[in-house]
Amino acid sequence: MATTPSIPRLLLLLSKRDQTLATAESITAGLISAALTDIAGASKIFKGGIVAYSDEVKHDVLGVPTIIFRDEEHSSSFFLCRS
Repeated sequence: MATTPSIPRLLLLLSKRDQTLATAESITAGLISAALTDIAGASKIFKGGIVAYSDEVKHDVLGVPTIIFRDEEHSSSFFLCRS
Protein backbone atom coordinates (compact mmCIF):
# COMPACT_ATOMS: atom_id res chain seq x y z
CA MET A 1 0.00 0.00 0.00
CA ALA A 2 1.31 3.45 -0.88
CA THR A 3 1.71 5.62 2.19
CA THR A 4 1.33 9.38 2.07
CA PRO A 5 4.20 11.39 3.61
CA SER A 6 1.86 12.62 6.35
CA ILE A 7 1.51 9.15 7.92
CA PRO A 8 5.17 8.80 8.99
CA ARG A 9 5.13 12.41 10.21
CA LEU A 10 2.03 11.72 12.27
CA LEU A 11 3.59 8.64 13.87
CA LEU A 12 6.80 10.54 14.61
CA LEU A 13 4.88 13.42 16.20
CA LEU A 14 2.84 11.07 18.37
CA SER A 15 5.99 9.21 19.39
CA LYS A 16 7.72 12.43 20.44
CA ARG A 17 4.68 13.33 22.54
CA ASP A 18 4.50 9.81 24.01
CA GLN A 19 0.97 9.47 22.63
CA THR A 20 -0.86 6.59 20.98
CA LEU A 21 -3.52 6.36 18.31
CA ALA A 22 -6.60 4.28 17.62
CA THR A 23 -9.01 4.71 14.73
CA ALA A 24 -12.69 4.25 13.99
CA GLU A 25 -13.37 4.09 10.27
CA SER A 26 -16.45 3.73 8.13
CA ILE A 27 -16.31 4.66 4.47
CA THR A 28 -12.52 4.23 4.40
CA ALA A 29 -13.09 0.55 5.33
CA GLY A 30 -9.79 0.15 7.15
CA LEU A 31 -7.53 1.98 4.70
CA ILE A 32 -6.29 4.37 7.39
CA SER A 33 -5.38 1.48 9.69
CA ALA A 34 -3.66 -0.27 6.79
CA ALA A 35 -1.64 2.85 5.94
CA LEU A 36 -0.58 3.28 9.56
CA THR A 37 0.54 -0.32 9.98
CA ASP A 38 2.49 -0.21 6.73
CA ILE A 39 5.12 1.87 8.58
CA ALA A 40 7.86 0.04 10.49
CA GLY A 41 7.49 0.53 14.23
CA ALA A 42 3.87 1.67 14.03
CA SER A 43 2.84 -0.88 16.65
CA LYS A 44 4.46 1.30 19.31
CA ILE A 45 1.96 4.06 18.50
CA PHE A 46 -1.03 2.47 16.76
CA LYS A 47 -3.20 0.50 19.18
CA GLY A 48 -5.81 -0.69 16.69
CA GLY A 49 -8.84 0.24 14.68
CA ILE A 50 -12.49 -0.53 14.25
CA VAL A 51 -14.23 -0.58 10.90
CA ALA A 52 -17.83 0.26 11.69
CA TYR A 53 -19.62 0.25 8.38
CA SER A 54 -23.21 -0.19 9.57
CA ASP A 55 -25.09 2.32 11.69
CA GLU A 56 -25.83 -0.50 14.15
CA VAL A 57 -22.12 -1.10 14.81
CA LYS A 58 -21.42 2.63 14.95
CA HIS A 59 -24.05 2.94 17.68
CA ASP A 60 -23.56 -0.33 19.59
CA VAL A 61 -19.77 -0.51 19.54
CA LEU A 62 -18.68 3.12 19.22
CA GLY A 63 -21.54 4.82 21.03
CA VAL A 64 -22.48 7.15 18.18
CA PRO A 65 -25.89 8.67 19.04
CA THR A 66 -28.65 7.44 16.70
CA ILE A 67 -29.72 11.01 15.89
CA ILE A 68 -26.48 11.27 13.92
CA PHE A 69 -27.78 8.80 11.35
CA ARG A 70 -31.06 10.67 10.85
CA ASP A 71 -29.94 14.30 10.84
CA GLU A 72 -27.18 15.59 8.56
CA GLU A 73 -26.73 18.77 10.63
CA HIS A 74 -26.06 16.77 13.81
CA SER A 75 -23.82 14.37 11.91
CA SER A 76 -21.49 17.09 10.66
CA SER A 77 -21.28 18.72 14.08
CA PHE A 78 -20.69 15.44 15.90
CA PHE A 79 -17.84 14.25 13.72
CA LEU A 80 -16.25 17.69 13.50
CA CYS A 81 -16.14 17.81 17.31
CA ARG A 82 -14.60 14.32 17.47
CA SER A 83 -11.75 15.05 15.07
